[in-house]
Amino acid sequence: MLTINQLMKYLRSKHDIAVKSNQAQDLRNMGYYHGFKGYRFIRVPSQRISFTSLDEIIALNKFDMKLKALFYPKVMFIENALKIYVIESTLKNAKSENLVLFFMCKFGC
Repeated sequence: MLTINQLMKYLRSKHDIAVKSNQAQDLRNMGYYHGFKGYRFIRVPSQRISFTSLDEIIALNKFDMKLKALFYPKVMFIENALKIYVIESTLKNAKSENLVLFFMCKFGC
């Protein structure tokens, strides 16, 4: 496993990405694998994003985090509502209030 300084050097030498010496904490906070490796291409590896600086990657990461923060509560609301609906329907069809007993009898009685 490479240190942050080694990762910064790797980005400079292997990917021609300008990384400032004061960006070690930014890279650490974003995460090399989540940040750079997660944003290297669009859908398929042949559609590479040609980053020239870590600033661009950090900006994309910030945009990504804001987008996730915008949608996450709504997605969690829908997920929770669906789980409740599925559990209620399952219990109603099982004619039981005990989900464990229902599944035990369904798959092991």
